[in-house]
Amino acid sequence: MKVAVFSDVHGNLIALQRFVEATSGRADAYLCLGDVVNYGPWNNECVDLVLSLPGIQVLEGNHERLFRGDESPDHEIPLVQDFYRHSRPLFSRNGFLTQVLDHVDLGIYRCIHTIGDKRIYPDTEIEIDRHYMVGHTHHQYRIERGEFTIVNPGSIGQNRKWIDAADFLILDTASGEIQFESIPYEVDRLLAEFSARGYPDECISYYANKARKFG
Repeated sequence: MKVAVFSDVHGNLIALQRFVEATSGRADAYLCLGDVVNYGPWNNECVDLVLSLPGIQVLEGNHERLFRGDESPDHEIPLVQDFYRHSRPLFSRNGFLTQVLDHVDLGIYRCIHTIGDKRIYPDTEIEIDRHYMVGHTHHQYRIERGEFTIVNPGSIGQNRKWIDAADFLILDTASGEIQFESIPYEVDRLLAEFSARGYPDECISYYANKARKFG
């Protein structure tokens, strides 16, 4: 079975649609590692599209907990609070927030949004006792820690390196082979929607000033 694994959509419908187009007919099932919501302007639409995918399983991310009220936005940096204030009042798919899973096991991997609430990057020192697939840090990588591996598919909607790239992976559960992919999406359409919905300049600049991979 081939599973398209993705994470950190963050309300970016334009990028999510490109991902769905790129994987249609190539994946037997889908797994989302969390953070479908917040930041971007299309949170309801992203939830609807994610839940329509074949064989979909969705894990809980920290922004699902934020939208659910388990965590206070007051503990976030001002920029995240600005995004939250514009995104949360328009969100109506509250049932989704109670359906997300803590983790799933896929092949040799324990799939979870992150390990112990840590931000795990390629150079992070961490001891693990099994193989993991994680999201959360919006960077695509495969790293070895001892005899085990941590894999991150990267972010669909808010790539921290290249803002115009949607990153994901396809796992062949029979062979264990992982194929990392990165595809372009029209980030200017996202910026236009931010402006149309009255997001603060600081929020728009956060996306507009990031480097682009595809021009």
